[in-house]
Amino acid sequence: MTWGKIHSLTVGVLALGALALGIHLSYPHPAMAPPVASGSRILLDQSMPSAALRHPLDVTLYLPPDTRQINRLPVIVLLHGVHGQGSDWVNQGDIQEIADNLIAAGRLPPVIIAMPSAGTSWYVNSADIGGPGNYETAIGIELPLWLARHWNARADRGGRAIAGYSMGGFGALHIAFDDPQHWVAAASLSGTFLTVVSQQGAIPAINRRLIAGSFGIPFDQHRLLEASPVTLARNLAPKRAAVPAVFLGCGRRDQLHLAPESISMEAELKGLDVPVSAEFVDGGHDWKTWRQLLPVALVFLGQQFRHDAPTMDVVATRSKPLAQTATAGPNGVVVRPIP
Repeated sequence: MTWGKIHSLTVGVLALGALALGIHLSYPHPAMAPPVASGSRILLDQSMPSAALRHPLDVTLYLPPDTRQINRLPVIVLLHGVHGQGSDWVNQGDIQEIADNLIAAGRLPPVIIAMPSAGTSWYVNSADIGGPGNYETAIGIELPLWLARHWNARADRGGRAIAGYSMGGFGALHIAFDDPQHWVAAASLSGTFLTVVSQQGAIPAINRRLIAGSFGIPFDQHRLLEASPVTLARNLAPKRAAVPAVFLGCGRRDQLHLAPESISMEAELKGLDVPVSAEFVDGGHDWKTWRQLLPVALVFLGQQFRHDAPTMDVVATRSKPLAQTATAGPNGVVVRPIP
């Protein structure tokens, strides 16, 4: 797959700054039942101590009914886009209504959904270069273990999935592909994968602000390419090790022209024998589109959960350290689990 045909980073990031927030629009869920009074809870502004960040990580939580049951619950981590925050999934994404209805309909198992706030970090480790901080470690390692210790969540690979929109789509695939032994599935909604960097040694100041020093100041093209989900996917060995199943969703009229990126990513993953499913809808780069894709993504992730969960003691160790530097269907669609 030739990635040179995809839009340049300079164009993509300039457009990203104008549109990444998304606007809250009222949108019906045609295949969803009326909201269910299920007893689920949304907990805003939970504070997770983080050694990786050296300051607490703010997390919004969705807790389904009966979280006191004996069996631990699987976890889905949802990542926001540029200039966003974890609570956007509640205030603009209707996550409580969507999750309640999917669980009530038996299309999603009871699940804990964690929505961290990570600024414009691109979900990579960047403390060593003076960037926003080591958010990959905080979210990829510390958050699942914190959920297991305090919220009755599973911490094993078979009970952990991650997803995100826009910048969060980059982050979800980056974290899952960089640590495939600990994530059973990942999903991207209108993911911006930044697969091409202009040949300039630096990018304009507005673009540096949008990536917030996550890839070096001045901008380090090599560091971004090393962190790219495309690069990490090419380093996977699907036939020899566990690989996360991937869902890609995007609007066909995405204003950032990200549909071609998702199409190319789908072809790339298929060529690498990475299990992948894709869904394209008639939408743009906004919350209307993401609310339409979110139920499909959640059903897909839920179908990948494994039920033979090991104990927490087994999964608390890592198979490899996370890299610290660059060098080291619409609602109602039945999505079948990938073998």
